Amino acid sequence: MTNFNVFNEADVREEILAPILKKLGYEPGTRNNLIREQSLRYPKSFLGRKNPHKDPELRGIADYVLEVDGLIRWVLEAKAPSVVLSIDVIEQAWSYANHAEVRAVYFVICNGYTFSVFQTQHGPNADPIISIDHACLQSDFHILQSILGPDALMREFPKKEVDVNPPLGPGLRSVARISRGWI
Repeated sequence: MTNFNVFNEADVREEILAPILKKLGYEPGTRNNLIREQSLRYPKSFLGRKNPHKDPELRGIADYVLEVDGLIRWVLEAKAPSVVLSIDVIEQAWSYANHAEVRAVYFVICNGYTFSVFQTQHGPNADPIISIDHACLQSDFHILQSILGPDALMREFPKKEVDVNPPLGPGLRSVARISRGWI
Protein backbone atom coordinates (compact mmCIF):
# COMPACT_ATOMS: atom_id res chain seq x y z
CA MET A 1 0.00 0.00 0.00
CA THR A 2 1.45 3.33 -1.06
CA ASN A 3 1.54 6.04 1.61
CA PHE A 4 0.59 9.16 -0.34
CA ASN A 5 0.75 11.33 2.79
CA VAL A 6 4.53 11.63 2.39
CA PHE A 7 4.60 11.87 -1.43
CA ASN A 8 5.34 15.02 -3.41
CA GLU A 9 5.29 15.53 -7.20
CA ALA A 10 8.80 14.10 -7.62
CA ASP A 11 7.74 10.96 -5.74
CA VAL A 12 4.73 10.53 -8.05
CA ARG A 13 7.05 10.82 -11.05
CA GLU A 14 9.67 8.41 -9.74
CA GLU A 15 7.57 5.81 -7.89
CA ILE A 16 4.41 5.70 -10.00
CA LEU A 17 4.91 7.21 -13.45
CA ALA A 18 8.45 6.07 -14.32
CA PRO A 19 7.56 2.34 -13.94
CA ILE A 20 4.34 2.80 -15.94
CA LEU A 21 6.15 4.55 -18.79
CA LYS A 22 8.85 1.89 -18.86
CA LYS A 23 6.24 -0.88 -18.89
CA LEU A 24 4.40 0.89 -21.73
CA GLY A 25 7.67 0.82 -23.68
CA TYR A 26 8.88 4.43 -23.56
CA GLU A 27 12.57 5.24 -23.09
CA PRO A 28 14.61 8.35 -23.89
CA GLY A 29 16.33 8.35 -27.27
CA THR A 30 14.38 5.42 -28.72
CA ARG A 31 11.64 5.06 -31.33
CA ASN A 32 9.23 5.36 -28.39
CA ASN A 33 10.85 8.48 -27.01
CA LEU A 34 10.37 9.94 -23.55
CA ILE A 35 11.20 13.63 -23.14
CA ARG A 36 11.33 14.95 -19.58
CA GLU A 37 10.62 18.57 -18.65
CA GLN A 38 10.08 19.93 -22.14
CA SER A 39 10.29 23.73 -22.04
CA LEU A 40 7.60 25.43 -24.13
CA ARG A 41 7.27 29.09 -25.08
CA TYR A 42 4.01 30.80 -25.90
CA PRO A 43 3.35 34.00 -27.85
CA LYS A 44 3.80 37.18 -25.86
CA SER A 45 0.83 38.18 -23.76
CA PHE A 46 -0.47 41.73 -23.97
CA LEU A 47 -3.34 43.98 -23.01
CA GLY A 48 -4.27 46.80 -25.35
CA ARG A 49 -1.46 47.96 -27.55
CA LYS A 50 1.35 45.47 -28.30
CA ASN A 51 4.78 46.37 -26.98
CA PRO A 52 7.41 43.74 -27.81
CA HIS A 53 9.84 45.19 -25.26
CA LYS A 54 7.41 45.13 -22.31
CA ASP A 55 4.95 42.35 -23.05
CA PRO A 56 5.91 39.24 -21.06
CA GLU A 57 6.77 36.00 -22.78
CA LEU A 58 4.81 33.07 -21.38
CA ARG A 59 6.59 29.79 -20.67
CA GLY A 60 5.64 26.38 -19.43
CA ILE A 61 7.34 23.07 -18.76
CA ALA A 62 5.61 19.81 -19.68
CA ASP A 63 6.65 17.06 -17.25
CA TYR A 64 6.73 14.39 -19.96
CA VAL A 65 6.23 14.42 -23.71
CA LEU A 66 5.98 10.89 -25.10
CA GLU A 67 6.34 10.25 -28.81
CA VAL A 68 6.19 7.32 -31.18
CA ASP A 69 8.26 7.48 -34.36
CA GLY A 70 8.74 11.21 -33.80
CA LEU A 71 5.16 11.78 -34.98
CA ILE A 72 2.51 10.77 -32.48
CA ARG A 73 2.72 12.48 -29.12
CA TRP A 74 0.97 12.54 -25.77
CA VAL A 75 1.70 14.61 -22.69
CA LEU A 76 1.84 13.44 -19.08
CA GLU A 77 1.54 15.98 -16.28
CA ALA A 78 2.48 14.83 -12.77
CA LYS A 79 1.02 16.42 -9.66
CA ALA A 80 1.51 15.84 -5.95
CA PRO A 81 -1.17 13.75 -4.23
CA SER A 82 -2.27 16.87 -2.34
CA VAL A 83 -3.23 18.56 -5.65
CA VAL A 84 -6.86 18.22 -6.65
CA LEU A 85 -7.30 17.56 -10.37
CA SER A 86 -9.22 20.80 -10.93
CA ILE A 87 -10.03 22.60 -14.18
CA ASP A 88 -6.88 24.71 -13.69
CA VAL A 89 -4.71 21.58 -13.64
CA ILE A 90 -6.54 20.15 -16.64
CA GLU A 91 -6.14 23.42 -18.58
CA GLN A 92 -2.41 23.46 -17.78
CA ALA A 93 -1.91 19.94 -19.15
CA TRP A 94 -4.12 20.69 -22.16
CA SER A 95 -2.11 23.84 -22.97
CA TYR A 96 1.07 21.72 -23.14
CA ALA A 97 -0.60 19.05 -25.28
CA ASN A 98 -2.13 21.64 -27.61
CA HIS A 99 1.10 23.65 -27.98
CA ALA A 100 2.22 24.13 -31.60
CA GLU A 101 5.52 22.30 -30.95
CA VAL A 102 3.78 19.30 -29.38
CA ARG A 103 0.34 18.73 -30.95
CA ALA A 104 -0.37 15.72 -28.77
CA VAL A 105 -3.33 13.43 -29.37
CA TYR A 106 -3.81 12.78 -25.64
CA PHE A 107 -2.90 14.41 -22.38
CA VAL A 108 -2.74 12.62 -19.06
CA ILE A 109 -2.78 13.91 -15.51
CA CYS A 110 -1.70 11.85 -12.51
CA ASN A 111 -1.59 12.91 -8.86
CA GLY A 112 -0.77 9.43 -7.61
CA TYR A 113 -4.34 8.67 -6.65
CA THR A 114 -5.79 8.97 -10.15
CA PHE A 115 -4.46 8.49 -13.70
CA SER A 116 -6.79 10.39 -16.09
CA VAL A 117 -6.53 10.33 -19.90
CA PHE A 118 -8.05 13.11 -22.03
CA GLN A 119 -8.29 13.65 -25.80
CA THR A 120 -6.55 16.91 -26.69
CA GLN A 121 -8.85 17.73 -29.61
CA HIS A 122 -11.86 17.81 -27.27
CA GLY A 123 -10.38 20.65 -25.22
CA PRO A 124 -9.85 21.08 -21.50
CA ASN A 125 -13.55 21.11 -20.60
CA ALA A 126 -14.25 17.56 -21.82
CA ASP A 127 -14.41 14.64 -19.44
CA PRO A 128 -11.51 12.18 -19.39
CA ILE A 129 -11.90 9.21 -21.68
CA ILE A 130 -10.72 7.07 -18.78
CA SER A 131 -9.66 7.51 -15.16
CA ILE A 132 -7.96 4.72 -13.27
CA ASP A 133 -7.44 4.71 -9.51
CA HIS A 134 -3.97 3.86 -8.23
CA ALA A 135 -5.26 0.66 -6.64
CA CYS A 136 -6.38 -0.56 -10.09
CA LEU A 137 -3.35 0.46 -12.16
CA GLN A 138 -1.88 -3.05 -12.19
CA SER A 139 -5.11 -4.88 -12.96
CA ASP A 140 -6.22 -2.27 -15.53
CA PHE A 141 -2.81 -1.78 -17.14
CA HIS A 142 -4.07 -3.44 -20.33
CA ILE A 143 -6.46 -0.48 -20.74
CA LEU A 144 -3.58 2.00 -20.60
CA GLN A 145 -1.62 -0.18 -23.04
CA SER A 146 -4.56 -0.21 -25.46
CA ILE A 147 -4.73 3.61 -25.46
CA LEU A 148 -1.20 4.91 -24.74
CA GLY A 149 1.03 2.04 -25.83
CA PRO A 150 3.16 2.71 -28.93
CA ASP A 151 1.47 -0.04 -30.96
CA ALA A 152 -1.99 1.29 -30.06
CA LEU A 153 -1.01 4.82 -31.04
CA MET A 154 0.40 3.66 -34.39
CA ARG A 155 -2.80 1.70 -35.01
CA GLU A 156 -5.09 4.62 -34.13
CA PHE A 157 -3.01 7.37 -35.76
CA PRO A 158 -1.22 5.84 -38.77
CA LYS A 159 1.11 7.94 -40.86
CA LYS A 160 -0.96 9.63 -43.52
CA GLU A 161 0.41 9.88 -47.01
CA VAL A 162 -1.10 12.15 -49.61
CA ASP A 163 -2.32 10.31 -52.68
CA VAL A 164 -1.12 12.42 -55.64
CA ASN A 165 -1.68 9.84 -58.39
CA PRO A 166 -4.68 10.00 -60.77
CA PRO A 167 -7.88 8.57 -59.25
CA LEU A 168 -9.36 5.30 -60.50
CA GLY A 169 -12.68 7.08 -60.93
CA PRO A 170 -14.82 9.93 -59.56
CA GLY A 171 -14.53 10.09 -55.77
CA LEU A 172 -11.93 7.29 -55.65
CA ARG A 173 -8.27 7.18 -54.76
CA SER A 174 -5.56 6.02 -57.14
CA VAL A 175 -5.40 2.61 -55.49
CA ALA A 176 -7.95 0.06 -54.36
CA ARG A 177 -7.63 -2.71 -51.84
CA ILE A 178 -9.44 -5.90 -52.63
CA SER A 179 -10.48 -7.60 -49.44
CA ARG A 180 -12.63 -10.33 -50.97
CA GLY A 181 -13.72 -11.54 -54.38
CA TRP A 182 -12.27 -11.35 -57.90
CA ILE A 183 -11.26 -8.75 -60.43
